Amino acid sequence: MKRRIKRTIKALKSRLNASRRDGPRQQGDRARDRGDWATAADLYSRHLRAAPDDFDIWVQLGHAMKETGRLDQAEAAYVKAALLRPRDADLWLMRGHLARLRNDEHTAARHYAESYSIAGDPRAREERDRSRERALGQTSSAGSGAPALRRVGALEVLEGGRIKGWAIDPDRPGAPVALEVLIDGLPSASAAAELTHAEQPAARRFEIDLSTQLDLAARPEVEVRLSRTGETLDGFPIVFGMPERLREWSQRPPIVRSDEEVDGRVSFVMLEPWTAERGAQLTAALKRQTHAEWELLALVDADCKPARRPDRRIRLILQSDAGGAYDPLFTQSKGNWIVPLQPGQTPEPELAHRLLEAFAEGADTVMTDVALHGPNSDAPGGFTAHPAWSPEAFLADVAAPRLAGFSADALRRAGGYRPDASLPFADMLLRACEKSRTITQVPALLARSPYPTPPSAADVAATQAAALRRQARENHLEPASDGRGAQPLEIADALLVVVEADRRLDEIEPRLRLAWREAGAAGQVVLLDPYARTALEAEQVRGIDGRLSYIRCTPDDRTVALNALLSERASQFDSAVLIGEGVKPEPGAARRLAAWLRACPQAALAAGVVLDGVGRCEGIGVIAGPGGGLAPAWSGRLLAEAGPDGRRARRCTGASLDLAAVRTAVFTQGGGFSSHLSGLWRDVDLALRLEPTGWSILVDPEAVARRIGDPAELDAEMARWFRHRWSQRLAAQDPFYSPLLSSDLTHRTGTLEYVWSAGRRTSREGPADLGQARPRLSPSSYPVAA
Repeated sequence: MKRRIKRTIKALKSRLNASRRDGPRQQGDRARDRGDWATAADLYSRHLRAAPDDFDIWVQLGHAMKETGRLDQAEAAYVKAALLRPRDADLWLMRGHLARLRNDEHTAARHYAESYSIAGDPRAREERDRSRERALGQTSSAGSGAPALRRVGALEVLEGGRIKGWAIDPDRPGAPVALEVLIDGLPSASAAAELTHAEQPAARRFEIDLSTQLDLAARPEVEVRLSRTGETLDGFPIVFGMPERLREWSQRPPIVRSDEEVDGRVSFVMLEPWTAERGAQLTAALKRQTHAEWELLALVDADCKPARRPDRRIRLILQSDAGGAYDPLFTQSKGNWIVPLQPGQTPEPELAHRLLEAFAEGADTVMTDVALHGPNSDAPGGFTAHPAWSPEAFLADVAAPRLAGFSADALRRAGGYRPDASLPFADMLLRACEKSRTITQVPALLARSPYPTPPSAADVAATQAAALRRQARENHLEPASDGRGAQPLEIADALLVVVEADRRLDEIEPRLRLAWREAGAAGQVVLLDPYARTALEAEQVRGIDGRLSYIRCTPDDRTVALNALLSERASQFDSAVLIGEGVKPEPGAARRLAAWLRACPQAALAAGVVLDGVGRCEGIGVIAGPGGGLAPAWSGRLLAEAGPDGRRARRCTGASLDLAAVRTAVFTQGGGFSSHLSGLWRDVDLALRLEPTGWSILVDPEAVARRIGDPAELDAEMARWFRHRWSQRLAAQDPFYSPLLSSDLTHRTGTLEYVWSAGRRTSREGPADLGQARPRLSPSSYPVAA
């Protein structure tokens, strides 16, 4: 009997050991070895449900997903592995390879740099340098009309037996979209996205009720596809009721200052979208996972407009028995923030805005529970959010090299997103820099950053000079050498200005005039004014040489009009400024930003820094140029009348735009004025004769062409060509290509020795025929801008 029992026990042990040797992990390894990656991925997923902390299999699952072409799932698996071993150099190297496979060299460079910093592997350094070189090419061609990523929707919320999100059929926008749901790779349900999407008219929202409840703790793989094409919606939904994520939060070590008494686990949590019911569920989950009592102190609506997102965005402030309450929006408490953000749902400008919000209000560290990867974010290139951000890391990896994320292209992709907060982006950036004492360290941080090295001033000048010479040759305007070489230009090649005023523009006209004294104006301008009073205004600003656009809309549809405008026109411009009433930033933000830029000229040379809102520079939006100076985004209309000495400008009483052909304009010594032409005529200036007479300013609408550089003689034929092209338009239009000049300007301006008028040269001595003499500018009239 004893022998029989021993034999039975031995047989049972043998079977158990055999089953252990031949479990899903072992079967997955054999499938991997024979190249059956799809089967290996399924088996590895089954194994990870039972062993979610198996680092090696998370890595193998990432390999399998990558080999089968499911790159989003591969990145998700690598992220899970990174949470288990954040200092594994090989894993960061693999993530770099995956980013390169996705044609995201910016992210690849960051991953390779992380791998090199951990282990010092020369391979990682070589790959990093290679990605930096390729990223330069990607950056230079970003605005050349490269096709955008084809995005068909997003899976936003996953809870129990319900899935929420939105979808769009790119070939049939606005139509209902047939969908199919796969759970762990197996078909589970079919549905259609038919609900109206408030912020994207071409898309449809969906809420799918599954036949069975999902075990969220087992981390099921949920995939939603378009039935017609098989394209997959972006994943990484917000998952309610998953205690594993809360456990990850609570187990992260605190990163706080030694003199602060902060709860060692979680001091602030911000989730979106959220409701009071979800708040109660979270507090219960936190109690179970952290064994501490938590109290829901406040639910504060963060003023998210329904037109932007139908789900309410709520701030959730929690308090535990181990520490106090932390609401950085209303107190100066230090502590850690945890900001759960979802790729494909949170635009990059919004993420940067929230990180800055935390740092500006004193947070030592901001944590994110997911990694944001380029193709899943709403801005080109994107960036990966590390498990913990410090102000220094944010400046090195995001703020300085990624300010281009606030370009017109990013605004277009984000649907015209503009942060509605008590602090503007610029001021929060400065406050974050000041608190971390990193203002003077930014150039060094940029040097260590895995981003491509910003071009030097000499490189920028050489590139722009070559472009000017090429355009001049194409139009038979070969510039003569002035002996000084090329001069760097001040602002980006084009600027889109969107004016969204909630009250009459003539009410803010005094602030515009004050701002104009401090700096010039830039760009090609688009006016979006929901309170247009007369058809005359629309006619006067419409289509001046194809450079001005005017959009009539009502206050109710201005958001739709703005998004349509950005989608249609933003790709034509290098940067954008939104001017809107209602955003009230603190005074002095623009000047503080200018001081920071002067300490970090590389960032400004890399891309124009764009700010939004009014209130800067006495109430007007501004753009910072490569020189570190500020130019306001300005608008105003000249009401002119004919006079014996040309045209006499009166006080501005209307709302319009007259900066169609002006690239940048600045007051020079003695109150003189000169401006560069944009686009085709960047190699000449448009100079106007300005002379105060009583309460008016004399403005001669005819133009005098001169070169950038020292005053030089002009070829008579070139002058005729220039005058014929521009002066006819100037004479035919009431709004001139000139700044808003009012009775408050009392400085006597410099005057031109000669001005062109109807093909003849006029001077103090009298007129002379154009072909008989070559005009020369008075050296004292308009000094050359450096």
